[in-house]
Amino acid sequence: MKYLLLLTNLVLITACSIAQSTIAIKVYHNTDIYKTRYTASGGVVQTSDDHFNMNRFSLAIDVKTRNGFIHELELFVPEFSKTTDKLQYPMNYELLLSSGFEEEGNTYSFRYELSKQVLTMSDKFTLNLGLGINPYYVAVDYRSQLEHQYSRSYKFYGGVFNIVPRLNFKLSNRFAVDLNVPLKIYDLRYSERRIDNPTLPIRQQTSKDTEHIFLEGSYTIRLGLLYNFGS
Repeated sequence: MKYLLLLTNLVLITACSIAQSTIAIKVYHNTDIYKTRYTASGGVVQTSDDHFNMNRFSLAIDVKTRNGFIHELELFVPEFSKTTDKLQYPMNYELLLSSGFEEEGNTYSFRYELSKQVLTMSDKFTLNLGLGINPYYVAVDYRSQLEHQYSRSYKFYGGVFNIVPRLNFKLSNRFAVDLNVPLKIYDLRYSERRIDNPTLPIRQQTSKDTEHIFLEGSYTIRLGLLYNFGS
């Protein structure tokens, strides 16, 4: 009985919190800066590319509570069946040279942030500071088109922890502009590489690794237009 009462109280608290909150939607234009290193089958770096991408958009939902905290859920557009040079999820990649392979890349991700106003510069300008977590999954399949090489697959999944400084400009009671940069403080990344080589034992066809990446040199500059449903 006490667990039922506890659950009921949690539901009521959550409902009251939502009722006392202001909800807004935001469209982000993202400018992404990151790198890709391409390696041969032996692991030797052959070439690298610098990416400066201004073509990515994302959608976010903001919930501002009475105590001034802002919860934001940013939804990334999933990517399906792309070549590696077309992938837009912003992280530093280490991929296979694709000569003789047919590539297919897929990415899935979202970001949750909790922020609060830390400085009021004027009636229209405010500075917010937030913390965020960005889970992601990236998978690339290399299907061999040549008899003397084997098909492969690379998978990367993990979570990035961000510190997010924000500059907000209020256009009206309904509209605002938000300029911010999620800084990558720590990325816990798991990778799995598989080669379909029938001469190897099954266990040796797959290698797994865990990386602890601090301050990765890839960046996103987000410019968001917010519409507030509250008063």
